[in-house]
This record gives sequence, structure tokens and C-alpha cells, in this order.
Amino acid sequence: ELASHLMWVWRATGSPINRTYDHSGPLAEPLTAPYVFHDSTIRAVAPPMTSHNLPHVGAVLRSHDMSGKGSYLFLKAGRVHSHHDDDEGSFHYYGRGVPLALDGLPLANGATAQQHNAVTFAKPGQPTAVVECFRSTKAADYVRARVAPRGFCSDPMYVDGTHRSGWERQLVLVKADRPGGVEYLVVKDTTCGPDACQWNMDVLSRRPAPAKSGRVWFPGHPDRGFGMGLEAIVLEPFAARIEFEKGWGNEALLSARGRRELAKGKGGSGIHLMWTVTEHWLMHIPAPAGSTFVVVLFPRRADEMAPVVRYLEREETIEVAHIEGRDIIFLRPTEIVETSIGG
Repeated sequence: ELASHLMWVWRATGSPINRTYDHSGPLAEPLTAPYVFHDSTIRAVAPPMTSHNLPHVGAVLRSHDMSGKGSYLFLKAGRVHSHHDDDEGSFHYYGRGVPLALDGLPLANGATAQQHNAVTFAKPGQPTAVVECFRSTKAADYVRARVAPRGFCSDPMYVDGTHRSGWERQLVLVKADRPGGVEYLVVKDTTCGPDACQWNMDVLSRRPAPAKSGRVWFPGHPDRGFGMGLEAIVLEPFAARIEFEKGWGNEALLSARGRRELAKGKGGSGIHLMWTVTEHWLMHIPAPAGSTFVVVLFPRRADEMAPVVRYLEREETIEVAHIEGRDIIFLRPTEIVETSIGG
């Protein structure tokens, strides 16, 4: 069953065959090639595409199965990893069928902590997270993970053993009742400890527009398979200082000759030069110790109306009005506090 699911994944991603530096694929080094894809007759069977809590790994939030128009989020929150890149608590996010916020582009080993979709601190290193709560419903998925200071540590995570800072991440993936409908992500990150912190996100997009009143418009890319922008609405910290940094990209993509060379598997002397990483921009929000970050990530096309967002700080509640309706989002770990909104 697992082999049939893996065969489907390989087929669905274009059946890639590479002789790569980490010895994977049918054209890999001779000693490993016989053990990879050794039976091409394995039937490809699509696995069930639903939301899942993955113990010791994190969680997957998903909408609308195989429509190609749904949303997808993978949260890394657990001790299972082949390497540690200061990326605990980070996520990959596809909104309404389009890759928007992909973690740690260009996915190179050794990326800095600030290149990941995570909260970072003045001191290097991240503890391992644990998922404390996971819920999946037709209307929305919710996950809460705690990146606890000094919790579940392994050697690469802390360098001096003096860290006392951590954070809690809450994510709500709001789902439409039909494929292609309005869907978005709400993020609330609560930090603790004595170290200054920073909220980071990497968006697959052309240059973002200057931030206005805490709102940032990433226009996305016009190419086939994209056509969707991302509006980041920062509710906390109030009047946050928002910084931008252009991410690394392969310059070969900028010329017809370079694109032909990449198509032939030629990208120069370094393996990273072969990667077809297009333009992407990093967004940073530096803040003092103990800060809370509340951000609405709203995918929309340029011709669609921007959402109207109201934040009730005292009730830890967000009201989002958009072209298909109005949602009320509660972002707090307790269910016993009552809320009153307009009676």
C-alpha cells in the first residue's frame, strides 16, 4: 500500500529522474540505483488527501482533496528530522491551489533561521516543538504547537545551554465550501522568555508593495500555475515595523539560454545553481521579548476585493469580511472565556 502511494507521488510530480549529489533516483550512483524505483510495474494509487496530526513530525492541514484549487499547509513540529536547520515551528503554505509561502527557499542546507517561516530569537537555535491540539472540521482546521524553551532538545539546537525563550504557534486554516472559493490562514504566535524575537515569512512573489497600516500586498507571479497574490495583514504588534529582504534566486532563469541549460540539467559547478528557484521575498517583523504576533494571510487575485479585518484584542478574536461572507475567528487556547461581538 505504501509503495503504491509513493509511486503515485512520484508520477504526480512528473516522474523525476536525476543523478543528484545525494544519490537518489534511477540514474544515481551505480551501487544505489538498483534499490530505488526497482519495480516500475507498481500500481500508482492516490493516498487519501485529508488533514492529519502527525505525531513527532507536525501536522498537515488541507482542503478540497484533489481539486487542484484547495489549500494545503504542512507544519513542522516534532523531533523527527534528518537535519536541523533552526526551522522548528515553520510551515509550507499553498493557498487556493497556488504555492505562496514556502519555507526556507531555496531549500538549501544551512539556511539561516530567519529564512524560515518561523519565529526566531536573538540567540541561535530552536528547541523541538510538540503539537498540543489538533482539530479538523469542514469549515476550518486548527493546530496549536508549543516550541518550548529547552524542550526535547538535541545537540544542534542549542549552542550554549542558556536559552530561556520559546513560543506557541496557533494556526487556523479557514476553508471554503467549494473548490476555488475564498480560503485563508490565520496565524497567532505568542512568545515567552527574555530574548528579543522576530516573525519571519518567505513568500513566492515579485516585489511586495510598501506596507500600509500593517497590510502588505505580495502580487505573486503571473506565470501559469500561479496568478494568485497574498495579502499579509499584521494585527499584532500594533504599528509593527515590517522589513523586506529579497530571497536568493537562480540568475540562469532570467535568460532564455539559462533556462535551456537548466532544462538540460546544467546549472554550473554548484548543485544549488541547478535549482529553478524563482523570485521570492522575505518579510520580517522584529519585536521585543514577550511579543505576540497575529497575522492574517489572505490569498486573492489582484481583481478580487481585499478583506475587511477587525481585531478585538481583549477577546482575542478576529472578524474577517470578504466577498463570500463573514467569519469570526477565535485564537486562544481556552474555551471557557465568553465573547460578545455586537450583541
